[in-house]
Amino acid sequence: TQRSYRAFRYQRNKQSPARHCNIRYQYTLSPVLPSIHPSHRHTMARGGNANRTRTASGNNKNKNAASSASSSLKAAHDEAFLIRNIHEQIEKQWEYMPPGTKPFLLQTLTLDFFGFSKLAKFWSQPGTIEHTRGGITGMVGSMCGISWSIALNYLKLGQISKASLLTVNGAFLHQCTHTSIEVILEMCGPNFDQLIDYLKLPLFAQGFDSLRTPEATEKYLRGPLKYQNMISFPDKALEYVDNIGDDWSGISSAKSR
Repeated sequence: TQRSYRAFRYQRNKQSPARHCNIRYQYTLSPVLPSIHPSHRHTMARGGNANRTRTASGNNKNKNAASSASSSLKAAHDEAFLIRNIHEQIEKQWEYMPPGTKPFLLQTLTLDFFGFSKLAKFWSQPGTIEHTRGGITGMVGSMCGISWSIALNYLKLGQISKASLLTVNGAFLHQCTHTSIEVILEMCGPNFDQLIDYLKLPLFAQGFDSLRTPEATEKYLRGPLKYQNMISFPDKALEYVDNIGDDWSGISSAKSR
């Protein structure tokens, strides 16, 4: 019986080798996929959405960071341009002043009891005394206005000490439009050491009093609002002086009456 069964099996395999091979081929290569529960499909979908959301959020953050960096660079560039422009204005405005004025004001002048006498001594020298004459529409008016303009630009840069020195210098020259340099020299005495009665020098006292705070100084320098644009341009410094000098000395108000 065993011999007959073996002979039958051999004969069967021999007769249909293709069918036997096909069956083995199918079982060998057909993949067996695990079943996926419906709830698992929703979980996988939510995971994909979350990934897409995180990607979009990351892109937005990158765009915002780039935009912020670009804005910061532009602001820094604009600020640097403004500061450079103010420095150029200051240097051009100094050119209107007599030679030696810049080192005297920034290195020699002091804001103390002797400050007024030092100003009187400097502006009464042969090379500078003519700049104290002519009234508010003359040379002295030009000098005090330019000094105020330089002071305001120093104030914009935060250089308070320099702004204060130029403010006081402008106030001294403003006083010269009402009080001659000869009278001022008599007040100072031959050695420039006399006590000064500032009640007799109201224009100078007004400028000196504005130094109590930077805000007060700025308000004093800007004067009437209508001159704010004019003072920003060095080429208009002389025109600025003529107008603001009239207003501060009371001439404009007298005309209006």
